[in-house]
Amino acid sequence: GRFAPGLVGLSLYATHVRRALELVRELRASLPGCRAIAGGPHVSLYAEAMRADTTFAALVKGEADRAIASIAGRVLGGDMPGILTCELPAGPEIPVAAWGLAEGHEGMQWLPIQLSRGCPFNCSFCEVHALASRKIRYRDPSVCLDEIDAHLRLLPRVHTIRIVDDCPTLDRPRFKSFLSEYLRRGLPARVQLDNLRADTLDEELVDLLRRCRTPSICIGVESGNPEVFRMVSKGETLDEILAAARLVRQKRVPLHLCFVGGLPGSTFEAEMDSLRLAKSLRPEV
Repeated sequence: GRFAPGLVGLSLYATHVRRALELVRELRASLPGCRAIAGGPHVSLYAEAMRADTTFAALVKGEADRAIASIAGRVLGGDMPGILTCELPAGPEIPVAAWGLAEGHEGMQWLPIQLSRGCPFNCSFCEVHALASRKIRYRDPSVCLDEIDAHLRLLPRVHTIRIVDDCPTLDRPRFKSFLSEYLRRGLPARVQLDNLRADTLDEELVDLLRRCRTPSICIGVESGNPEVFRMVSKGETLDEILAAARLVRQKRVPLHLCFVGGLPGSTFEAEMDSLRLAKSLRPEV
């Protein structure tokens, strides 16, 4: 049948906003009566600046896991609620993802999952404190493992589990226990972390990730210039980053490094310090 939704929802990032607005306006022009709602990081940070734009019937701030069905019902019923703020759910209240509802889910090869949300650190370039809060909210590891197991049965092409937490290894013993249980269950997909703090890495954790066939370990460096790095306020040291990177290479796991260009206080020479550091550590990416 003809694709004719009554409601469209978008999760917005700042880099996509202009194109997203164009798409929604085109869709509403071709489907009279279709309404739209938006959430995501951009809305959570800049909803007030979007208030005057009538493209969206609702602008949803925060994490809408528990509220989205109610909000959708209100908008479909003709309501124009404007800006809505959702409370952050506690860890055990974060629902299991329903990837089976996504169109084309049969072709998924990477399965994202959050074991926690939030990060207690104060890195100058990051807005997680305004999105997921500085209080880390942990999900039950056994629930997460059951979720992975169920999705691997549903999605036979998945070859990699992507752990996309804001700070996945903050509680190192907890995370090691999760990996150990993952291995004990014999789950077939490899495990990858989207990001990792150097000061949470040790030999046992690298060995566990190797056993889980991680394709790489990515360490956030941000800047190789000591003064710029200090202003980032990461709460760790460049020496810890160097030691962690060398440990990863020693264990023969592909090393990735993440730098942020154009940080406050940076100069051309500071950016060259980052380049020199990266070359000395010889990452794959």
